[in-house]
Amino acid sequence: EALKADPPAAPLEVLRQWNQAHIALGTVASWGSLFSEVHPDEAVRDRADEATQDVQRIYTELTLDADLFAVFSRLDPTALDDAATRLLEHTLRDFRRSGVDRPQATRERVRQVRERLVEVGQEFGRTIRDDVRSLRLAPERLAGLPQDWLDVHPPEADGLVTVTTDYPDAIPLRTFCTDAQARRDLTVAALTVGWPDNDARLRELFALRAELARLLGYPDWPSYDAEVKMIRHGDAIPAFIDEVADAAGESAERDRRVLLDRLRQDRPEATTIDTADLLFYAEAVRREQFDVDAQEVRRYFDF
Repeated sequence: EALKADPPAAPLEVLRQWNQAHIALGTVASWGSLFSEVHPDEAVRDRADEATQDVQRIYTELTLDADLFAVFSRLDPTALDDAATRLLEHTLRDFRRSGVDRPQATRERVRQVRERLVEVGQEFGRTIRDDVRSLRLAPERLAGLPQDWLDVHPPEADGLVTVTTDYPDAIPLRTFCTDAQARRDLTVAALTVGWPDNDARLRELFALRAELARLLGYPDWPSYDAEVKMIRHGDAIPAFIDEVADAAGESAERDRRVLLDRLRQDRPEATTIDTADLLFYAEAVRREQFDVDAQEVRRYFDF
């Protein structure tokens, strides 16, 4: 409001005030993002989600404010050094990318889409975060796991051990457990967290992104999203992936053969190796062929 009502005469001071506003918003967004993911109290996580939505709402309002855009459009860049000139250019670019120069109806729809993107994105992440799945396994099926891991996973009253899809459970079991079916069951559980509930949310996210890009004059979301990133152009993304795949293909195939050969020592009929066995056999190859044993290394670190 101060920038619109009585902007400083010096262009650098206008940019400095704008920068301070972004720092304030960014601080709230950072706290909100962190607390929404890691805080043990659900009420705090929910409040953090609300704070993140508030920040996005404020940021959307700012970048759709035509009067504010006019303040920056009037600044004389000749009085600025290179860093400040770059900031001004990016500020004007961000205003345009928000749709500030679009018709009122378009700006209103952009506002709605952006707010919905934040809400759906949070719902998507919350569903994954809260959907912790588990297996109940007999202790003998946990052979190969480190003793300190076993110590904090004692059998319950029915004699079974609960293993969840949370990383501190899932990664050790998938890496060290000699029971192939236990590894596969936990891998499937971990990879299907949030499904099927998140299927509709993911489709809505794709649709909203595509709509936002078109509203702002871009042919598709990759073109819009890539414009402000190092890759610059949407069609360069798949081309870059293909380039990396071609460059890495020979090495990747060599690694695959090494892992498959080791798997066949246990299962001669195997024709491929997938993610359910990948961590276990990568660890086996390191231990047997390179004398690197993660369980020896981890003795120096408390579980």
